[in-house]
Amino acid sequence: ACCACGGGDYSVKEQPAGQAAEGQGKTTLLGCECQKDWIDEITGIPCHGYCCNPDHDPNGLWCHVKDFTCEEADWGYCREDG
Repeated sequence: ACCACGGGDYSVKEQPAGQAAEGQGKTTLLGCECQKDWIDEITGIPCHGYCCNPDHDPNGLWCHVKDFTCEEADWGYCREDG
């Protein structure tokens, strides 16, 4: 994702760029609620479906969060089980 801050705890895994996880990843690893639709500010690639990986982050799918104070960042890595 975009910076070293935020994201929660994660394990390294490969995910295709821009691929949404249908029915999964509606919360981050810290339990913060993800926005359904957002655009990556760096790549300009939109995400429709909560969690995507538009920047080819090796740590996997991530999302923009609804509440900055929950994640202490505007994004976080998605929880696989949603």
